[in-house]
Amino acid sequence: MGSMSGKVYSLDAATGCVHWRYDYRGGARASMSIGKLASAPSGHALYLADDRMFVRALDAGTGKELWSTQIDDHKVGRVTGSPALHDGVLYVPLSSSEESQGNTASYQCCTFLGTVVAIDARTGKTIWKQAVLNEKPRPTRKNSAGTQMFGPAGAAIWSAPTIDPKRGLLYVATGDSYTEIDNPASDAVVAMELKTGKIRWVNQVLANDNYVTGRINAPLGDMGPDYDFGSSPNLVKVGGKELLITGNKSAIVYAMDPDTGKTVWESAKLGSGGAGGGVQWSTATDGKIVYAPLADNPARGKPGVVALDAATGKEVWRVEAPRGIPCNVPSGRCAPTFSQAVTAVPGALFAGSLDARLRAYSEADGKLLWEYDTATPVDTVNGYKQAPGGSLDMGGPVIAGGQMFIHSGYGGSAGANNLLLAFSVDGE
Repeated sequence: MGSMSGKVYSLDAATGCVHWRYDYRGGARASMSIGKLASAPSGHALYLADDRMFVRALDAGTGKELWSTQIDDHKVGRVTGSPALHDGVLYVPLSSSEESQGNTASYQCCTFLGTVVAIDARTGKTIWKQAVLNEKPRPTRKNSAGTQMFGPAGAAIWSAPTIDPKRGLLYVATGDSYTEIDNPASDAVVAMELKTGKIRWVNQVLANDNYVTGRINAPLGDMGPDYDFGSSPNLVKVGGKELLITGNKSAIVYAMDPDTGKTVWESAKLGSGGAGGGVQWSTATDGKIVYAPLADNPARGKPGVVALDAATGKEVWRVEAPRGIPCNVPSGRCAPTFSQAVTAVPGALFAGSLDARLRAYSEADGKLLWEYDTATPVDTVNGYKQAPGGSLDMGGPVIAGGQMFIHSGYGGSAGANNLLLAFSVDGE
């Protein structure tokens, strides 16, 4: 597991004891990828991408660095989505925090474009680099402080690429535009060729969703609703055909043809959506049902979990977020909304909420199977007494070897309340 403090840990899955630790400058929000590598002493490499856009390969057995490379130098660029490893190539999505620079008068906003970088997993050398928009930002106007503005910009990729070996493609979902200059790849799903990065097709579901926080560098005209895609596309076989299915912050789930990008169906608007609403992080699917977490504001939206028919997008069942439950999150980040990615296994769906509750629902009908408050103080295996967890957000539960692992405490932004919790089937 990685951390925002610039440390990578190798933990014993059964006990939580530390095998090794690797320290570096920076922090990591993205999950890591592991693959076979003949040149690694253990035979396996661990691939890490961070908030300074460095990508590193570590020996999985010892944590020794095998190579390190910086794949971009944008001043506010970062890697949020997990790199995807396929056939000796690491596909790394690039995102940024440029959307948050709206009140920095001296900042020349905006120049970042969502990009995928393909890296040789053996050497760290770049094979190709492709922005989702084949147009570089250009000078446009000056803000009220006289600082030069640029555009087009945006369409950040803050989820993992989806690999399609059969078609030789990868698919990424993009965020909103940062400027008033037309960006036809924002709020879109984009298909690229695995070998070259060449863009095969783009399906933009909402044009002119121009958004940055703050007013000084805000886009001209009306600000958009901030309907980013933060969810990786699911490649699902439905009957005799395949569909790409994903949702965004509009609270709508879309299914597209992977050959052409054409929209096959879109769901009803499942909630209010918005900057902090709709589908924030990834959906899950068992091939028949698509499970969408909704992070809507409880005061005006419909936070909860919705199950949709993968063939039609029709609602199968819905679970509303419980209201009025005591919240133990030390930071006070207590909204009962489902922002975190959900995880599905045969028979159960696991969903975490900002108020730190982890719940298991029946895949069949949404019936609550069990729940656990991850903010409950516990004595940890590394010696902390009564350490609390925090909000559940971003990456969802990981399940392997009969155990489930979940990080309680969102992305380093919720104070010192950060725990890694391990669950077993029998609860021991």
